[in-house]
Amino acid sequence: MSAESSYRPDIDGLRTLAVVPVILFHAGFVSLGGFKLAPGGYVGVDVFFVISGFLISRIIYSEVNNRSYSVVDFYARRVKRIFPALFVVYLACLAMGATQGIMEDAAQIRNAVVASIFFVSNIYFASHAGYFDSAIQSNPLLHTWSLSIEEQFYIIFPIILLALRKQNHQVRIAVLGVLMLVSLGASIYLTRTAPDVAYYSITARAWELAIGGLLGIVTFRQLAAWQSEALGVAGLLAILAAVVTFDKATSFPGYAALLPTLGAAAIILSGMHHRTTVARFLGCYPMRQVGLISYSLYLWHWPILVFMRQAGHNSRSDALIAIALCFVLSWLSWRFVEQPFRKAGRAVEPQTFVTGGAMAMALTVVLAVGSVPLNAVLLPMSDQARAIAQFDTEPSVKSMRAGSCFLTSESNDFSLYRKDECLSVDSKRANVLLIGDSHAAQYYEALRQGNPEANILQATASGCLPLLNTRGEQRCEALFRFITEEFLPQHKMDVIVLSGRWPKGSVDKVYATADRLREHAAKVVIIGPNIEFASEFPRVLVAADVRKEPDLVSFYASRTPRQVDKEFLSREEKKPGVSYVSYYETMCRNGCPTFSSSGDPLLFDENHLSLSAALDFVKVAGLSFGTH
Repeated sequence: MSAESSYRPDIDGLRTLAVVPVILFHAGFVSLGGFKLAPGGYVGVDVFFVISGFLISRIIYSEVNNRSYSVVDFYARRVKRIFPALFVVYLACLAMGATQGIMEDAAQIRNAVVASIFFVSNIYFASHAGYFDSAIQSNPLLHTWSLSIEEQFYIIFPIILLALRKQNHQVRIAVLGVLMLVSLGASIYLTRTAPDVAYYSITARAWELAIGGLLGIVTFRQLAAWQSEALGVAGLLAILAAVVTFDKATSFPGYAALLPTLGAAAIILSGMHHRTTVARFLGCYPMRQVGLISYSLYLWHWPILVFMRQAGHNSRSDALIAIALCFVLSWLSWRFVEQPFRKAGRAVEPQTFVTGGAMAMALTVVLAVGSVPLNAVLLPMSDQARAIAQFDTEPSVKSMRAGSCFLTSESNDFSLYRKDECLSVDSKRANVLLIGDSHAAQYYEALRQGNPEANILQATASGCLPLLNTRGEQRCEALFRFITEEFLPQHKMDVIVLSGRWPKGSVDKVYATADRLREHAAKVVIIGPNIEFASEFPRVLVAADVRKEPDLVSFYASRTPRQVDKEFLSREEKKPGVSYVSYYETMCRNGCPTFSSSGDPLLFDENHLSLSAALDFVKVAGLSFGTH
């Protein structure tokens, strides 16, 4: 039986095991009723990579080996498989951007469509994946980065095989194995040093597809039935463990990606010669049917979630509606777009499909370019809206000292923290240590300017809360361990300012941390949560102006920070040397402002104060620390 005709229903079920966690993760269902559901659901993409590598690489290898490989034939198959549904999604996103969003939204969608069409969207998004580049998270085509990774792999893979065509099978396998290990090594290194690059890079992801590829072209001896059963169960447990135990704080891909990828490989291998219990489960009708529409599910889920959130519908019930809509659209897409093209392809010459695909690419690029001026005509901006849209966020971002005294995903290594610069103690002035995540870093420059006679020290890192026994990104854990176990025991502070993006139910832990820090400072000040929005705040202001709907500002405001603030206020502990400063009580007594006193938007993204707004808060809150 040929590689193309040897249908395995369990692999369709494995696709279900890949796509459902991705959807749950992106929809925000990381937990349910206190139980972890899919905090690591993003690993479904890695499972997809293994499946794709297994199914497609063996076809390419067989054709190259038989000297029947044709670039035209291969890409005709790829066009039939991925173009129809993908281009429908492109058109839907372009239409939404042109008729519903602001010009910046339309421009971002245009850029993503063009990048995706030419299979470089992973490179495009990697170049915009800085810690504060939240715009990419609101791009409805962000998820196409994985498709670009696959297509880049299938450009490189045949070239390697063609270069090795004169070598015997064992040599080819050895070379491919070495290249896979090199890619894995690059993934481990880049995950530690440049995690955003690692996440989107073909260099750091190729090994995942290569695992599947080697699985498809290496001849394995037939396992005993019990061995296949054990391997299948182990693979299933590995994937589920990654889905349940990983989260946003997990350094990924790197070593962590081995768990879901090897799990997927184990399931595929276990079902090669035996219909195991896991294979029967994955091949059952419900699992198989969801797997059949998994490609459309993957394509549609992210745009639906993004556009609903941009419309302010971001509750859990809204997410359930989005998931239901995703399944409906995906079934329609599979039934009336994917299937007709695949069936029609049997009677159409490969050259015709490749030519048609090229024409579709060109036409979509033209439509993408035209979507921005169309948006300008349909939703014109006022001068004020245009000024807000062009608000320069760089001063606010730069004031946080990212890469030196504020460690982010771009400065992931704790060794990059500049202790001499960030923790320089001055015996002649009051020493004020600012500890926390990005919601602390946003106050550094405001505290410095508001306290010219004090010495402001900074220990901030994204990736975990500034709490005792904190858990999260290694850079964050390492920084807080250093501060609490090495620096503070040797240096008495006048004031410690503790700030973070406090979640619900964190009040007790915050006060427990403040009590411990009180041992190393005359005073500890806890800063409460600031106002947040469901979308980038400048974008919300522009959308309110463009749509002539001023109520959009309050509609997009998140309720969570105020609820957390009330928890702090209702349980404020009257302990000497520990105080709580409420942003809401300070700035929002007569309604929260939308602009700072200097006219800048209050926030420069969804949840970080602009520099001028932070200056206003420090001044109004009276955060003045003077001298010793």
